[in-house]
Amino acid sequence: MSQGSQTNDLMSSTFSLQTFVEKMYARPSVSEDLWNMVYTLIGGGGICTVLGAAGVWQSHGTAAYLSMGVTVFGAACGIAGSKLSTEGGKQIPTKSKGVLTIWGKRQPVNLPEGKKRVFPWWPLYIDFETVDLELKIFKLTYTGVRCKAPVDDLNPDDKKSSSPKTGGAVTVKMEIGFIADGGADSSDRLIKFQNSGGVDGVANALSGLFAQAFRHQSSYYDWEQFSNLKKELSVALLAEITEINFRKLPREADGTISSRTLQVDPDKYKTFEEADPYDYLFPPSLEERREDDNKLNPNELRAKERDEVKARKCRDQDIAVFLRIARENGVSDINNLGVKIAYLNVTEIEPEGKLDSEADGVAIELQQRRKEKWDFETEQMLAAMYIKMAEARGETMSSEKALELARINRGRATEIIVRSSGNPLADAAALNNHDMKGKADVTTA
Repeated sequence: MSQGSQTNDLMSSTFSLQTFVEKMYARPSVSEDLWNMVYTLIGGGGICTVLGAAGVWQSHGTAAYLSMGVTVFGAACGIAGSKLSTEGGKQIPTKSKGVLTIWGKRQPVNLPEGKKRVFPWWPLYIDFETVDLELKIFKLTYTGVRCKAPVDDLNPDDKKSSSPKTGGAVTVKMEIGFIADGGADSSDRLIKFQNSGGVDGVANALSGLFAQAFRHQSSYYDWEQFSNLKKELSVALLAEITEINFRKLPREADGTISSRTLQVDPDKYKTFEEADPYDYLFPPSLEERREDDNKLNPNELRAKERDEVKARKCRDQDIAVFLRIARENGVSDINNLGVKIAYLNVTEIEPEGKLDSEADGVAIELQQRRKEKWDFETEQMLAAMYIKMAEARGETMSSEKALELARINRGRATEIIVRSSGNPLADAAALNNHDMKGKADVTTA
């Protein structure tokens, strides 16, 4: 027989032995099965030793030799069983599980904490690898997350320009807590966790997923809008990377959510209407909102705002229930990382202080324009109110006077009261005195 043939036969027999051991012991009760084997070796060995010794005493010739063989075999089994009972023990620490290995191959069998029986020698090679199930918390920070510049706030030259219409950059901070998913006794989730690189490997993989999601979603909003979407981002990311689906809670006839529904359990929650968190939770962009609002008259706009307040409250309750269920039970990831996500929270979205790019400069300019536009609209509204109030008193107020009062009340102008003395020089001196002393009310004698 050639050497290659001998090698193949050896590999075939080894594979067959490994397969046999896997079929016999690859189950959660492996430790108890090995204990039973120890008891069998000790008990069976003792019986064989006694019977063999009796046969040797009473027999002659061949029978005596056979009895002696039985005695030796029984003694060997007893010694092996005794050795295994003292040296084959191994501890799985608290808050940990063991992944069963047979012939060095990981098996989809998870062993609970406690003292376990192993057989790390030929011909079984049964052992386990310990996996820590402690909660791991990571704080992640993403800088340079570029937001959108509102196109409607750009001047005509900016709109015609081919340069990117990006806005300011923000820093996003978040926290995530996860544990290795060792919930089921017969599962390959812990093997997936080990194959993902353990704690550090999973953290790196999740960090990359989150960075991609932040940079994609921020492109739809300017930094002010984006900074107000922390809860929405937390829900969307959690639903995206785990097996739990975001669901819309049932509404009552008046559009509200009952207190009983808010206390729903996980099983009942799964029966509610499923909703895409990106479509349902995230508001329209500023451009889309203004385009829709321009089609409404004032009464319709006020009614829309009231409906939005009620809808926003319900959405907040949808978010709270979703996060509660995810936090209480932990949810398995869907990216074959082998973990359960205990919680996920986007904690901060803040504009970056260092404005060292053209995009940040555009964001500052647009912010100034929006403030000026808001000031102008507010002053016009207040002026109209003052004119109506004057008409109600039977008085007449000019637009210039009404605008002046609006600016004074908003702190954008200083009121100077001059009661003329009939002397122009004295009045001019009073004005000069106000400029020097910064007083708001100057009276000349």
